[in-house]
Amino acid sequence: RTQKLENESIVLNFLEGEGVTLVNIDSSDIIDGKVKLLMSLIWTLILHYSNSDTVYEEGIEEDVKPDQKLPKQEEKSPKQKLVGWFQRKLAKVAIANLTTDWRDGVKVGALVDSVAPGLCPDWEDWDPKEQVRNAKEAMDLADEWLGIPKLLTPEELTNSNVDEMSMMTYLSQFPKAKLKENAPLRTKACADRVGIVGIQERGLVAKSEAMFTIETENAGDGDLDICVQDPDGTPVNITTKYDSKKKSFMCSYFPTKEGNHLISIRYGRNSIQNSPFTVLVEGFAGDASKVVTANKNFLLEGATVGKEAEIKLITADAGKG
Repeated sequence: RTQKLENESIVLNFLEGEGVTLVNIDSSDIIDGKVKLLMSLIWTLILHYSNSDTVYEEGIEEDVKPDQKLPKQEEKSPKQKLVGWFQRKLAKVAIANLTTDWRDGVKVGALVDSVAPGLCPDWEDWDPKEQVRNAKEAMDLADEWLGIPKLLTPEELTNSNVDEMSMMTYLSQFPKAKLKENAPLRTKACADRVGIVGIQERGLVAKSEAMFTIETENAGDGDLDICVQDPDGTPVNITTKYDSKKKSFMCSYFPTKEGNHLISIRYGRNSIQNSPFTVLVEGFAGDASKVVTANKNFLLEGATVGKEAEIKLITADAGKG
């Protein structure tokens, strides 16, 4: 025990030398495993090492002229410093706290894109009602390309009762984040600039392949989402093939029923112009196996060379062809 106490004293002395304020805790409290004091110490260390004044002052100097000195700043808590940094970094977003302001997940996307412009450019188009989806996409990007681990889940971040300390610990990683090499930076998707070629409003037949092309060359970079529904509202399978040179998608589907089909197309989470499209499918594709002769006793052997032969075929059940 004596050696353990000595070891812990060395650590505590080092922390005090680092400027860490230690309150009501000594080496014996650590050795005896006093949970509340240990948790308080851990939180103190998080606040100290995750909240650098140098990082939080980023951008302040830009507002000061060369011949001026920085105004003396009143002492602020780590929480106030972090919120202040967000307010400077996210000029388009209102941030006043570290809990409820982040529930829609949109602001996390804005934060990711502000730290690494082009990593999450479509955050302004996100639906605030899709809280978990927004938070998951932003947190996944931050984890993979900014090296910011998910210290809480998207469900926890969007929960109205989220713990402020947990939020502060997670969000305090962003000021020091660095973008990794080969990150998928992209321009903002613009659904209004997506072009469509080949969607037929009429003239399609069931049980026959239908095709059209989606052109995204001038629409930025975004995820394409296509949904085809038959007259009963049942999804119809659709396949897409991307042409990287033309930045276009070749799309095909196979309707099996007659009636109006709906084709909904979204690009970068937004619907393109005129979506959803209504396509009328009338009749069925021709099936030669269902074509029959009018006379069941008709024999090819009965024809005479040089004389006209009459053949009557019934195609009522054979579809179009």
